Amino acid sequence: MFRVLIIGLLLILVCLPPSGSAADIFDGPESVAFDSITNRYFISNYRDGSIVQIDQYGDTGYFKTGLGHCYGNCIKDNILYVSTDNRFKGFDVTTGQEIYDLYIAIPSRNLDGVTYDTSGYFYALCTGGVIYRIDLNEMTYETLVNNGLPNHPQDIIFDKFNNRLLVASYESGSDIMQVSLPDGTLSTAGATVTGLFDGINIDYNGYIYLASHYPPGMVYRYNNDFTIDPELIKNNYNQPAGLEYNLRDDIVAVPVFGSNEVDFIHLYVDFQADTLWGYAPLEVTFTAANGVLTSAAGAGWDWSFGDGETGEGQMINHTYQNPGAYEVTVTIDPTEGDNHSYTRYDYIIVLDDSLMGSDIQVETDTFEVALDLVNNMPLKGLVLPCEFSGEMEVNFLGYSVESTRAEIFNSVSYLDFDLANNRFTLNFENLPGIYLSAGSGPVINLRFEIVAADSGDAMVLTMTGYDSYNPVFHGALTDYVPGLKTGTVTYIKTGCCEGVTGDADCSDNEPDISDITRLISFLYLQGSELCCVAEADVDTSGGSNPTVSDVDIADITFLIAHLYLDGRALKPCP
Repeated sequence: MFRVLIIGLLLILVCLPPSGSAADIFDGPESVAFDSITNRYFISNYRDGSIVQIDQYGDTGYFKTGLGHCYGNCIKDNILYVSTDNRFKGFDVTTGQEIYDLYIAIPSRNLDGVTYDTSGYFYALCTGGVIYRIDLNEMTYETLVNNGLPNHPQDIIFDKFNNRLLVASYESGSDIMQVSLPDGTLSTAGATVTGLFDGINIDYNGYIYLASHYPPGMVYRYNNDFTIDPELIKNNYNQPAGLEYNLRDDIVAVPVFGSNEVDFIHLYVDFQADTLWGYAPLEVTFTAANGVLTSAAGAGWDWSFGDGETGEGQMINHTYQNPGAYEVTVTIDPTEGDNHSYTRYDYIIVLDDSLMGSDIQVETDTFEVALDLVNNMPLKGLVLPCEFSGEMEVNFLGYSVESTRAEIFNSVSYLDFDLANNRFTLNFENLPGIYLSAGSGPVINLRFEIVAADSGDAMVLTMTGYDSYNPVFHGALTDYVPGLKTGTVTYIKTGCCEGVTGDADCSDNEPDISDITRLISFLYLQGSELCCVAEADVDTSGGSNPTVSDVDIADITFLIAHLYLDGRALKPCP
């Protein structure tokens, strides 16, 4: 539906939570969840009751605020589930909309770790020593375990290999406990060497990862049955908390409660580029690195650059010749162990972006004109100034983003609305971490009403900007100005042909050499649009409803024959 414009319109802007740097946005990070669809990490802040998101480009911002104390979280089917004090909530990760809010009558303390199984149930751990099984279809819960856990249980994870829950507790020397499903039988999964656990997770091979506050603040892993001594992954953390294992990329995300940061441990392979965006030809140097579990000795490195080209070597140069957004993959071939790959998505971006108006002909008093956007860099927002001018006198009726690429934007609003000078500026912006992906096509439809115009009159749309309003693409990696192309709308009056055909220049005179010149200019010299297609279709090859494609060399030949050769009679208007 088009937004109807009213002079003196009060503009209500949708305010997004502010972004911040990692140094000041984390406030007691307790747990992390990874969404592989939108390439985002979600972090629960204990102290300020917020959910922070970090996207694949390193942009950090608030996803939700004002939730009370936030503890555990997990993601399933595009919904982020969060425990906050004594509530279990669910939020759509794309829109931020709250989907679930279940109150749980805990006996003491608070809810903390959350997880889900393969049977459709969720589980929430109460630090008072209770595990709840949650049925979100019915919005009900039941007590699965209410005694026997160590003091101060902190985190919980589902182990699909053994259909059990694993529980880690903040107690010195505490064992890892297991809860058999579906009956809830509690037993010891394995003894550990430290205790003081604040996080537990599991990988696709069944290895168990633990975050311990035991000095010097460690993250380490056990095999699935705890029969082998643990392997230290990384240490020197100030109170590491609820871990996340990113199964897609083999990355362990560590929220560090004591130092207000989040660390990302690449287990097998990592890489960086010296340049992330630019214009073709774009030369990039890539450098790969071993993960913490990979030996550097004798390792091989295989690259796929996303443009069909490949290469080998730990450090390698590659030149991108064409615009586009390219994912890059490196595969490590170590002397011992399995191969492992790591992909960065839309990592290298070669720009040739543009904003274009459409060149169209219209015959009705109201019409729509589309603005097309080409972007190789994913966009989190854009500023679109527009001015309209020309012989046509028009009213601007409004805009629509329905069925366009801009439907993805959370907010589209006016930054400026100045119809006295035939101009306005629109602002497009999104929730943190949501981008308009690389592509091309209409981004908005503008609607106008013709007040007065003669056949052949034109209106020109320009997006170059005015006053302090300039076109800007807010890209994932940088802000930049795209290439700009004006759009021209030409009015063709219905029934413009009078008597006989041939008045191609709409001079209201008898056909003459100027009409031949006008046809030649249109067909071969990139002249302006025709003022009356029916007049220009001299041989009436288009029948009763001719279009521009019906105007061709045969019409020039017909008119020449009429004027200078055989006196051929002009045909009646269709």
